[in-house]
Amino acid sequence: MPDGIVRQDTLPANSEGSTPQYRLNRRAELVTASMFDQFLFDGRMFCAGDADENDLVTGQATFAATTPTFLLEVPSGTTAMPLWVILSQAGTVAGGVIECEISFDRVGRFSTGGTSETITHMHTGRPNSPACLLYSGATAAAATDARRIFSAFLDQDVTDPNTTESLYWSAKQMWAPLLVGPAAFLVFTVGATTGPTWAWSIGWLELPSASAD
Repeated sequence: MPDGIVRQDTLPANSEGSTPQYRLNRRAELVTASMFDQFLFDGRMFCAGDADENDLVTGQATFAATTPTFLLEVPSGTTAMPLWVILSQAGTVAGGVIECEISFDRVGRFSTGGTSETITHMHTGRPNSPACLLYSGATAAAATDARRIFSAFLDQDVTDPNTTESLYWSAKQMWAPLLVGPAAFLVFTVGATTGPTWAWSIGWLELPSASAD
């Protein structure tokens, strides 16, 4: 362990009443970090996004609970927490005011189709394999116990960078769901007659469910 750097590949949960271990560097300094920083250092943070700076995703023209723009599928045995959703209008202008909805469900929702987006590790030196899958344009199964956690309405505009509205949702600003798989995180974007087109980025952390309690 180099000076000032703490890494941990496993995330043990202490039993009730046990004495936890303190984490020190070689100078015997107690090492603390925000939860998000620690998951990043531990190699548990992932993202998917606009890989070649022009990989745009188009939303829907009408709303249906089975046609999300993005769907994060959390498998059994994995626990995930969404960290951010960033959508910036680009390309073809939507046909009307854009409705944006973010929700989660306690079951897996992926059904068929869509694009399985490439997922990148946020720590380039810790290439843990992601267990979750992020889809764009997929067909989702019917909702079981879905709950909306965020809603926004954006004016359609891609012509003026000073007025074009974007969607930004962050777990640092709002409570994020803890998704114990199987579970799903869904982003819906709808523009009347013509779906909105997005430059985008979505991030989350994940760890084995056995380490999450």
